[in-house]
Amino acid sequence: MKFPLILIAALACSSLAYSQSKNNESTFPEGKNAWKEYLKNNLRYPEEAKKAGKYGTVFVEYNTNKDGYVTNILVRKSLDSLLDREAMRVIATMPQRQPDVPHLMRVPISFGVDDTKEFERKADSVKKARLERMNVLTKAERMPSYPGGNKALNEFLEDNLKYSKSALKDGKSISVLVEFIVNPDGSLSYIGIKRSVNSQLDAEAMRVVNMMPKWKPGTIQGQPVAVYYVQPIIFKGKDHYNDNAGEKNRYPSFHGGQKYLNDFIEKNIEYPQAAKNDSIEGRVFVDFIVNTDGKISDARILTSTDTIFNEEALRIVNSMPKWDCAKKKGDKIAMRYAIPINFTLNDKKDCHPLFPGGEEELQEYLHNEIKYPLEALITETNGSVVVRYTIDEKGKTTDVELLNPAPEVLFREVKRAIIGMPKWIPGKKDGKVASTRCTMHIKFVHPKDKHITAKRPHYKFEFEPFFR
Repeated sequence: MKFPLILIAALACSSLAYSQSKNNESTFPEGKNAWKEYLKNNLRYPEEAKKAGKYGTVFVEYNTNKDGYVTNILVRKSLDSLLDREAMRVIATMPQRQPDVPHLMRVPISFGVDDTKEFERKADSVKKARLERMNVLTKAERMPSYPGGNKALNEFLEDNLKYSKSALKDGKSISVLVEFIVNPDGSLSYIGIKRSVNSQLDAEAMRVVNMMPKWKPGTIQGQPVAVYYVQPIIFKGKDHYNDNAGEKNRYPSFHGGQKYLNDFIEKNIEYPQAAKNDSIEGRVFVDFIVNTDGKISDARILTSTDTIFNEEALRIVNSMPKWDCAKKKGDKIAMRYAIPINFTLNDKKDCHPLFPGGEEELQEYLHNEIKYPLEALITETNGSVVVRYTIDEKGKTTDVELLNPAPEVLFREVKRAIIGMPKWIPGKKDGKVASTRCTMHIKFVHPKDKHITAKRPHYKFEFEPFFR
């Protein structure tokens, strides 16, 4: 599919030095392919586990805090102590992500599992060709969605799914993947099973999907289109953690919560003098066991940016008061946990401007706001527009200037969109709010092979930030 307009936006903050990473639906800054490459280059299959024939997938859960750092690593589904520890280590060494709203992630880390699945790939290739012949897309500018969103969908499934717990293997939760086409009118067709569990649950998943009301269809250029979609139907077992689980199931936690943990570390940490003298900053991940009595034991260094901090990080963890231990089915259990200990010099307080809502919201704003000017469409004008602008101390965008030879009509459109931006969270220099000069690059590609109308044509949006 060709996209007539490509927008490439880039920000450059000249007064500050910092790195930026992309936050998306995968677990890695640059996307799924980069995540796979990261695992390929950093995950080490322990030789002892390999010789013992141990293989499989460890599910690791962790938090990303507001600064874009990984915290609170926990093995959600254990496989083997050696493999568990390696999975935790590779998560702990992930690069910083784009600062964002703190959120929880759960990822699979596989050891010795053949994920090529050649047969499935061939089957998917055949399916893709068939969908193309039917003029059905696998991706759209706006994907289909259940009316009312995920909350409404979950409520619908909760109200309508009927099944015997005996159909679940070992009483554990399991999901059936159902595939279907969401037509332009929102109706569902070609409903089938993409991943089977057993005949009873497969049939129930099909029955419930067939009961669903019309969905909101996917769209291209604002027009509804047919889209292929895969929906997991979850059959909840006795192991399912939900809002009603209360104190029956819980993870280890510092008494009082994360804020109290941060306060304890901040008040008790003793910055190594040698590191302070050389202005060295760092981060150490320490993993440990929270026993049933809440006491900490077996604290070890999981990963460290500099060994100069290791001794102090272990001292901090070993000096902690009792935690609230983990529980499973209401019973107290010992569980291994990992937390970061950050060593940051207080006199370094620079930070870059942040668009309200983060990078994704900035992309969304530019995607919706910048329009291909009608004058440029009629005259078949295209080209790149590189501008520099200021984000002042109040977060307002001002002083937009053109940096490259570009058509005036395109510059006016970019300038209009930048001036109309909502207020940013301003940057800081040496701990004080400061204005920042930024650079943005927008590329317009004329849709010569498309019908020219006053309506904004469809385009692909790519956001590639850089800083200087």
